[in-house]
Amino acid sequence: MRIEHIAMYVNDLEKARDFFIKYFQAVSNEGYHNKTTDFRSYFLTFDDGARLEIMNKPGMADEEKALARTGYIHIAFSLGSKEAVDQLTAQMKADGMALEAIMRELNLSRASIHSYLPYSKGAYKTKTVSCNADRVRIYRERKDAVVKLQEVLKKIKGWNQTKEWDQNEVQSRTALEEIEMQLWNTLLLFQAYPFQTSKGLKFTYSIKGNELFVTRKEKSITRSTILMAFQKALSLEGFVSGPKKLGTFGASYLYPIFMRIGVIRQKE
Repeated sequence: MRIEHIAMYVNDLEKARDFFIKYFQAVSNEGYHNKTTDFRSYFLTFDDGARLEIMNKPGMADEEKALARTGYIHIAFSLGSKEAVDQLTAQMKADGMALEAIMRELNLSRASIHSYLPYSKGAYKTKTVSCNADRVRIYRERKDAVVKLQEVLKKIKGWNQTKEWDQNEVQSRTALEEIEMQLWNTLLLFQAYPFQTSKGLKFTYSIKGNELFVTRKEKSITRSTILMAFQKALSLEGFVSGPKKLGTFGASYLYPIFMRIGVIRQKE
């Protein structure tokens, strides 16, 4: 048994969505809107599959909340390392977020925030790229690749929740090749990224030529197999209920990878 998702009401739905996407690499669905009640929501999916639903509707009460009270208090995010906290703290400060806001969002003391911020009284001139700078570069490249992949997918009529999928809508082989090439470029960037299967098994992968090698598996997954699984996901409009639905070798590993890069999404 696991917690499927956590839901919370927010005052500014779009601002809250953008916050989690920008600072915690959440992947958002296209949103839900009940035109009768004007209820709106987004489902945000994080790296390990955890999901947060943020919601808004007219007439919400926003009363003062005492810290020492029963009920919900906070959601904790693990960034994986002190260096990652350094990076996020510095990014928030660079974006103009006030120190008090960073303290509130990260649940850190003033002293802790200052300890995470870079030294600002002088410039460092190093010939080598720091580990932190390299992480920032990789993060941005991965994020841009996922965004580009989503843009390419949206060119296909039916790749949204308001239209039915029809394979014939891919007008030419050129269009399909563009999608498959962007998928492969995205997979190349996510090498060494920590993934987890639906059964909780952690793994990473590497790519050599046209083969994907998973750390938990001796036999590789070929590029043609990956593209078969990808096309199966497209035929299901991206709504794949489990690895077996992909129907290919290595599906238990391809499923969480496709989830992370937005090829697979979940019905609300």
